[in-house]
Amino acid sequence: MSEVTRGRQETSLNAALAMAALRLFMVKSALARLARKAPTERMIRRLRWFDARQPRQGTRRRWRIDGEEIGGLACWTFRPLTRGRRPPVVLLHSGGYVIGPIKGEPGFAGALSHLTGRTILMPLYPLSPETPWRASQEAVTAFYRAVVAVTHGRPPDIVGVSAGGGLAVVLALRIAEAGMVPPRRLVLASPWLDLAMTGSNLDDADARDPMLSTELMRRVALIHAGGDDPHHPRLSPVNASLKRLPPITVLHTTEDVLFAGSAEFVRRAAAAGVVISEHVRHGLPHGHVIGGFLPEARRDRRLIAAVLTGEDGTGEYERQERRAVVEPASPRVRDP
Repeated sequence: MSEVTRGRQETSLNAALAMAALRLFMVKSALARLARKAPTERMIRRLRWFDARQPRQGTRRRWRIDGEEIGGLACWTFRPLTRGRRPPVVLLHSGGYVIGPIKGEPGFAGALSHLTGRTILMPLYPLSPETPWRASQEAVTAFYRAVVAVTHGRPPDIVGVSAGGGLAVVLALRIAEAGMVPPRRLVLASPWLDLAMTGSNLDDADARDPMLSTELMRRVALIHAGGDDPHHPRLSPVNASLKRLPPITVLHTTEDVLFAGSAEFVRRAAAAGVVISEHVRHGLPHGHVIGGFLPEARRDRRLIAAVLTGEDGTGEYERQERRAVVEPASPRVRDP
């Protein structure tokens, strides 16, 4: 059984200003022009301007952040002020597989650590085009194996943002195939699950999105695929067999060119018997949970934290059927 509740929230002033600013400064057209005209090397160099490289000093002062190596991968570790007994959370960053954690993402990781009381592990996985996608996925799988070994078999949760959301699903599928300890659950925020960009109503989504375009995402997908078919299930997990996935929570926004792909993923996962909870937002940009200045982002950070701590009020996942929910994003809830 599936239940869908439709509704529309009143967009906060900050969100409306952010969307207007993206349109005013023509961010989308600049990125699309870069994808259309620039050689690959120049395009990647320009896109990596958004790479955080290192957490900012202000972020380091606010949160406890360490750099370490786990399973052969460099990792940023965000520790809560009061350490609990729960296993860590693996956070797979955004960046279209060609950029490291984007600016603002370390702050998101720190906030999750504070809200959940759990250690957040953000692996700096190998990027395209320098590393083939299969090698990158193998590296992330080895990272997960090492995390499970450290936690003595206690499964972590996996959170993925944008491309990290797609990688989270692929990782869960690889884990199931290998017979490893599966993650407790996946939380996907604005996930990129269809690299081929074949979803319905793409033109309408493209017109609504003030930042990303179909043209840009298809070019980035081809770079990441490295000559392979972007429809491949390990590149576009929307095309994979999904029945062995753990419980999933998806948060996405209709003003996102990736929304069609993630909505189709929710439909197919539910049809495969996966326990999945969907939260649809309106009037917000792609990856909105990263922007801590948005009241809606702060609310959804609390929602993610509630899911990760089992305090989301939905009961045990094992007793749930699919819930597809469109919930209002209150502008009055603030994170620390």
